[in-house]
Amino acid sequence: MDFVEEYKSLIYSLLYNGEYGQAIMLRNNARKIWKSYDEEMCYIEALVEYSTYHFPLALFWAERGYRINPDYQPNKEFIELLRNEVIEFSDYNFLFPYDVSFLNKKLRIIIHCGVSPLMDYTGKLFMEVFEALGHDVFMFRHDVEKDIYKEFLSFTSKGVDGSICFNNFGWFISLDGIDDFYGFYHVNNLNYLFDHPLYYIDSLRKAPKEGIVSCVDRKHVNFINRFFPNIKQNFFFPLGGEEFPESCNKPWKERCIDVLFVGTYEKNVNGPNDDFSDRVYRKLAANTSILVDDAIIETFQSLSEKEMGMFFPGYSNCVDEVKKDKNILQFIIERYCDIDLNNTSFFRKKAVISLANAGIKVTIYGRGWENIASEYRNIQWGGAISAKECIEKICDSKIVLNVMPWFKDGIHDRVANAMLNRAVCITDPTEYLLERYTDQEDIIYFSLDHIEELPKLVSDILCNENKAELLINNAYQKAKFTETWQNRGIEYIYRLMNGDFI
Repeated sequence: MDFVEEYKSLIYSLLYNGEYGQAIMLRNNARKIWKSYDEEMCYIEALVEYSTYHFPLALFWAERGYRINPDYQPNKEFIELLRNEVIEFSDYNFLFPYDVSFLNKKLRIIIHCGVSPLMDYTGKLFMEVFEALGHDVFMFRHDVEKDIYKEFLSFTSKGVDGSICFNNFGWFISLDGIDDFYGFYHVNNLNYLFDHPLYYIDSLRKAPKEGIVSCVDRKHVNFINRFFPNIKQNFFFPLGGEEFPESCNKPWKERCIDVLFVGTYEKNVNGPNDDFSDRVYRKLAANTSILVDDAIIETFQSLSEKEMGMFFPGYSNCVDEVKKDKNILQFIIERYCDIDLNNTSFFRKKAVISLANAGIKVTIYGRGWENIASEYRNIQWGGAISAKECIEKICDSKIVLNVMPWFKDGIHDRVANAMLNRAVCITDPTEYLLERYTDQEDIIYFSLDHIEELPKLVSDILCNENKAELLINNAYQKAKFTETWQNRGIEYIYRLMNGDFI
């Protein structure tokens, strides 16, 4: 028996006996030896990824094997198993292209990390996806004392196909006498913004030559198109989630946490706190569907000449021109950007307290809740925890409460993680979610305008196990192929190889 046949026999045995960790190690070592795949090797790759719940990667390998040999039955059956339903979504409808020939090229990708725990966690998941697809990855850590630049230059000396950074960290690289390293070498450098772009106005003004921006909300894309024509390219790239296998271990009714909220409660009291900001807050309270940047602009453009003189005396002599000047509007938005953070925190607190006052216990993890938790006996605060620990808590929760960070056309990772780990998700809606998920079928929506109705929605689910099981099963079937970080990583590779980054 030759080496390849021995490998196949051994890995089948490991997978059959549930020794998935050993199977992954064997697969990773075997990849270093051979350069090409036949249909059965693709099938084995698919089985390994399936064993660790990486369904998108499993589907990719099975389809790649199908392209090599359409008559190889195991891949055909595996694809049928994985594609147990057809899901077609409008606008953001990237699923999996049937032509997976773009996987044949080996890419070299840089991921910038050492930024924040959440983004480092995401970067690690991207790295796992890219390496699972056979690409080389260099993790550029910004928080190490050693000379990371030597390793960086060594990696780049062999060529770089793409770079990913988060919230600007790694977007601006000056090195070796070159002010814009990526621009000089024509490397597409994706700046994945997890927050509203209004927090990064100065950086967006100074965007590097090869800088690309992705946004987690389609309306954020519109914001950049409106104010930053200097940006080479920007596109919608939603947040994702990760499935933990242990989410299957405990039935929904046996989970210990009734309602979980994971997220910070932060208020910036040092930002502008004046009559103008009060007007913006009132506008947001009166119309919870409006974006913060639009609320600031509309409030600014509604000022009379006298009011302009009160709030912005420097602009009082040319009111009409000022109200249309995009540079001035940028400045006003940047000055009052903390309204976004404070407004989100206001509604998060309101939602949590509405449940506590109704006698529903809420377990919270995240910074800033200690004072609120001390005032309400039904609020249990566990402090700040890591991204991995957050998902572990979701695996032991019946309901995950989400209050969007004022996203109106995107998804939050809390929603994706709840669905992928079989908890009922209760959230305020966005256009993105409404296109994909149906109230009372796979998700529960509540209105920010009627938070007083939230306790009944929660109580109804806690008292109805059958309804809960229906919701979590329906949500899981949709989310496992469309809302994972594996899916997002595959999309990035697809875009990079197909020349979508101009």
